[in-house]
Amino acid sequence: VPFGVLLAGAAAASTTFHVLEGGDTRVVDSEGGFRSRPLSATGDPREPEVFEVTLAPGWLEEAAPHALDTFEHIVVVRGSLEIRAGDRIASLASGDVVFFRADRPHAYRNPGASDTVLHLTMTYAGDWNAAVDAAF
Repeated sequence: VPFGVLLAGAAAASTTFHVLEGGDTRVVDSEGGFRSRPLSATGDPREPEVFEVTLAPGWLEEAAPHALDTFEHIVVVRGSLEIRAGDRIASLASGDVVFFRADRPHAYRNPGASDTVLHLTMTYAGDWNAAVDAAF
């Protein structure tokens, strides 16, 4: 079940067109080094979870494993990024893309001297629609 569905507790919206204005999002900031802003509305299980993430220079963010069969797709918008997922490491620059299993420990590091901005999309394998329908 996508994280947004758990938070919002809502079934699919009755509309197939909605707007999320930039001022309506809640930014999560951890001590100024890791900032995350949702780019998708929560509550509709049909919508993927997309975040804009900003990492301060030199920042390392360690992430615990997500649920089984969770994947992350990351596009580096600005700056440089080092990704570690399991025993794999990739160094990325602006415009580069990485896709990896996020159901194991992983980390994001900004090795550069300026902020790194990335777009992160979370996907979940399996038939979670049935789980959502059963919950409501």
